[in-house]
Amino acid sequence: MQALYAFIIWVVMSRKKSDFLVKTKNILAGRAGYQCCHPNCNIITIGPGESPDTTSSVGEAAHIFSASLNGPRGQGGLSNDELRSVDNGFWACKNHARLIDTNSGEGFTAEQLKAWRALHETKIKLFQGRIQRPLFWLHSLKINKMDLFEDEQKIYFGKVTFIYGSQNASGKSTILDLINSISSFNSLENRVNNNECFNYELELFNPDSNKLEIASKNKRILSRLNNNNVHFNPMPIAIFRYDLKFLRGFSQDDRDDLDKLTEYLGVDKLKLENILSALGKSQYSTISSAYFEYQTADEDDEDFLDGYYLCVILKTHGFSLNFSSLSGGERSMVLLELISELVQVHAKYKQSILLFNLQATFFYDDTLANYLKFFMSSDIDYQTVITSVRAPKCEEVKLLNYYSLHGALEGVEIQPVKH
Repeated sequence: MQALYAFIIWVVMSRKKSDFLVKTKNILAGRAGYQCCHPNCNIITIGPGESPDTTSSVGEAAHIFSASLNGPRGQGGLSNDELRSVDNGFWACKNHARLIDTNSGEGFTAEQLKAWRALHETKIKLFQGRIQRPLFWLHSLKINKMDLFEDEQKIYFGKVTFIYGSQNASGKSTILDLINSISSFNSLENRVNNNECFNYELELFNPDSNKLEIASKNKRILSRLNNNNVHFNPMPIAIFRYDLKFLRGFSQDDRDDLDKLTEYLGVDKLKLENILSALGKSQYSTISSAYFEYQTADEDDEDFLDGYYLCVILKTHGFSLNFSSLSGGERSMVLLELISELVQVHAKYKQSILLFNLQATFFYDDTLANYLKFFMSSDIDYQTVITSVRAPKCEEVKLLNYYSLHGALEGVEIQPVKH
């Protein structure tokens, strides 16, 4: 009996250590605009009380990963401080706060709640006039049937979604192809020509829920939006897709940096120079400044051609180096910041998603952690989907929607990673 009493006391004290502070609750409520974060709820959680000098609140700060050991969605490997942090909070009306914890949280995964919270905070930013585009959010991908995957596979997308697969044929590129089909069917062309059978659904908030269904039949693509036949998705959404394997052949390409980078990024010289001038302003940036400089070849260097070359001053160096003289990791950082700035310019005015393959990078875990925080921050107004052959070993992945790919060819399973 004494042991049972001690256990109960331990459970209560453990939960108390994970409860939100009043300050944290106020931050969660403020970031949500004092509205419930559930996408199908418009309840304002604060208003006038019964007397002139009081207010009435129907809002609660709910935990995403549970404050108690055996609570809904588990504890995700988080410490007590992490469990009680803003990152683990979800502001909701009392009804939805209770609903998401009913039946051990069944039907309300941590990935889903994080995605809803990010979606709602984006909506509040739109109301504040901090972004000038219509609200858009990629919510989920459901693969009903496809040769590579097991049937009925589903991914929920957050502001940042990380997909890890250690094998080259594990399905990472295929998932990016399916997301890319929101704006273009080009990535599906080979599958259609090979008469591959597939059927999948994408749920998009714009701001209401929209279901885009895409299937193949007789070497054709059939698509439906909200149960209506459409030739393609008519919603204007810009998707930017980049792979850092571009860096592998950078030194072997005999053009100057300006030609290589304008072609890779799909911009002209003047746009690229404007993007360069904006680098280094974020607290997460590793760059002090970057610019193009016309350089002529030395007589002794037959491989060097006259042309415009990218010069970079990193915060860690403090002096200018040619892009080609940087380490692999440093070049990856510069390229990633160029891409993120380019997409951010569009995202202020256009519904945008960045698809990014980290396969060829040389990032250390602390560098990756920095950029994950960057993509999750208020500096960024678009969603990011990152794929990698290496599992990240940094605490920041706990904040993301994180999935791993398992299984052999034609039987891959998509599994949320439990921290």
